[in-house]
Amino acid sequence: MQRASSSPITKKQEILKKQTNSKPRKSDGDRRRKLKKRTLKFGTWNVQGCRNKLEEIIGEINIMKMDVVVLTETKKKGTGSETLGNYIQLFSGVKKYERAKTGVSVLINKKWKGPIKIGKLLTKGF
Repeated sequence: MQRASSSPITKKQEILKKQTNSKPRKSDGDRRRKLKKRTLKFGTWNVQGCRNKLEEIIGEINIMKMDVVVLTETKKKGTGSETLGNYIQLFSGVKKYERAKTGVSVLINKKWKGPIKIGKLLTKGF
C-alpha cells in the first residue's frame, strides 16, 4: 500500500498561498515606463532693450519651442508680470523715474504655469 505524500495544509499556509496567487507585483521597471517624461527647454537671450522687439522675441521663442527663457538687458522700468501670447513674463528693472538700463525678464510658457511656482522677483538685475 502506498502512502499519500501530501501533508495537511495549515491556515497560515493557505493565506500565504492566496497572497502569492494574487495579481503579480509590478517591478520598478514597469513603474518607470509609465512615468511621463518631462523635459524643459531653457534659454537665455541678451536683447539689449525690448521696447519695440517683444513681438519678434516671442516669435523666435515660439519657433524654437522654448519653455523658459531669461531675457537680459531688457531696459524695462518697474517690476511686475504680464501675459505675452503663450508666455507669462515676469520682469524687474529700474524704478519708473530712473533712466532705463539693465533689467531682467523671465518668460514661462503657460503650459508650465501649474508645475512651476512663481515667486517674487527680488533684484532689479545683475
